[in-house]
Amino acid sequence: MSMPPEPIPASLDDDAPLFGEAQFRGVTARRFAAHMLDWFFLLFFIAMAALAIGTLAVLSFGLLAPPMMVATVVLPFLYFTVFTGGHSSATPGMRLVGVELRDISGMRPDRLQAGVRAFLYFVTWGMTCGLLFLWVAFDARGRALHDVLTSSVVVRRREAD
Repeated sequence: MSMPPEPIPASLDDDAPLFGEAQFRGVTARRFAAHMLDWFFLLFFIAMAALAIGTLAVLSFGLLAPPMMVATVVLPFLYFTVFTGGHSSATPGMRLVGVELRDISGMRPDRLQAGVRAFLYFVTWGMTCGLLFLWVAFDARGRALHDVLTSSVVVRRREAD
């Protein structure tokens, strides 16, 4: 078992960057790829849940249909909260493309911060039909609004982690 990583030095001073520039190189493209991978995984899990719950709904004459509606909302929220607030601070898609989530002090986010971030992710996505994610392409650090509001940043995974 390895020791927890040292926090990345942080400063709120504009003259001292919060993270090294190398940690942001290619992050926007990696975030997009991670986003696509994560939604592929999520849609697969939701489809499997729909199949199971749909079968049970038919067998129960519709009494078990409401859980499917709840699952389509709860599963994505839990997916992003549990994975980004967990040990790796990255969803499976983020891990595959080599990025992770950190707060602005360089530490891994806790479950509460990850949950608020996931909630804001869905709110900003829903309110703008995804157009607000264009912000990532123009932000110097590749941060989306839900990152800014939760004081978090997506960076390239460090090799020591």
